[in-house]
Amino acid sequence: MSSLDLDRQNDSPFDPVDAESGTELLERRWFAAMAAVESLKEDCKIRLGIVAQAQEAWRRERAQLARVEALRDALGEQLAKHETRVLGCGTASPREAMSLG
Repeated sequence: MSSLDLDRQNDSPFDPVDAESGTELLERRWFAAMAAVESLKEDCKIRLGIVAQAQEAWRRERAQLARVEALRDALGEQLAKHETRVLGCGTASPREAMSLG
């Protein structure tokens, strides 16, 4: 065998040791990716629950806001009627005078 023959044997494209370590590396990366997928799925599930809770809280708060606004409006109407009766029709109420000034 010449030195050229030895070089050709060493430069062969297939090395079983490299192929095995490449396969192991590929398997490790695949398992790591699978673990990452499962972890992200769990995170998404948790966040979806948080979003659902936030949406429900938002709906409750909006309903409460509507009730409080309606109460405010009703009290404002009652106050206006009361001020009209007490002060007379043509006179601005103290509350109206403060809001104008």
